[in-house]
Amino acid sequence: FLNAAMTVSIFSTGFLIATFVLLGYGSRLLTKPKMVLLSRWEIILVYIYFVVLFKILLQLPSCVDFHFDSHTFEKLRCPLSDIFKLICHQEKPELLTDTDEPFMRECNNNYNKSTGLLMDALTFMFVRIQIKVFNSHYFKHAQHYLEV
Repeated sequence: FLNAAMTVSIFSTGFLIATFVLLGYGSRLLTKPKMVLLSRWEIILVYIYFVVLFKILLQLPSCVDFHFDSHTFEKLRCPLSDIFKLICHQEKPELLTDTDEPFMRECNNNYNKSTGLLMDALTFMFVRIQIKVFNSHYFKHAQHYLEV
């Protein structure tokens, strides 16, 4: 939930949906068989992996200025920047310091310059720790305690 609240983008909706699905199960999720429990958390882990992959791949269009003749792309440039959080993280050479990022130049966005990759990495680490806990021998005792 923190990841979705910290960075507002299209990828945050997946984190919000996963959070509320897990909250909807309540403690019943912990009493489900181990494979069902692990499959739910592994789906979230795969989603986080693809979010990080797409955010890294989106660095190319956010740092390179593409010139299109179509007027519709120019109108969609700012909404695309907001939806996908297109922010360039590359250092510019000294010769190009007068130009700004292609998506920041025309769009007057006053948000912080973060795509949330740090929060994604922390979320990935947290989910990996959760899976390790669910695979532990001690979790079987916790499941037995919850069933009784």
